[in-house]
Order: sequence, then C-alpha cells, then structure tokens
Amino acid sequence: MVRSIQLMKAVIRALKELREVLSRRMELLKLGTMRAWRACEIASSWGHPRAREWINNEYFILYHGMLAKWLGRLVGRAILDDP
Repeated sequence: MVRSIQLMKAVIRALKELREVLSRRMELLKLGTMRAWRACEIASSWGHPRAREWINNEYFILYHGMLAKWLGRLVGRAILDDP
C-alpha cells in the first residue's frame, strides 16, 4: 500500500514521461531503419569500406528517422510512405 499520495503521483508522472519518451524513440527507430539500410547500401555500392557497419549504429538509424520526420513536415507526408 502506498503511504504517500505525493510519492504515488510523482511515480505515475515519471512513468508517463518515460512511456512518452520511449514511444517517440521507437517511432524514430521504425521510421529510420529502412532509410538507414538504403543509405548503407548506397554508400557500400559507391565503395565505402565500412558502410555496412552503419546499420548497427542506433544513432545513425535515429538520425534517419528524425530526418524523415523533418522532411515529412517540410514537404508533406508523402515522403514518409515507403515505396
């Protein structure tokens, strides 16, 4: 049993914030994965020796997710649709 209402409210507020942050991160990872994969394939085909390693870099994937989201706002939702 929770003895402090303030403590319970603080824990609930923290959990809600954590859920929001994690859901945004997952959205960016989902959005960025295919785009990052394509970028790795292109760079590899151009001869970059370590391009295939980039797909294992979570920040590279997040970057592509953020970029796609930004471009979607800039030019419209059509860019977010995968061909």
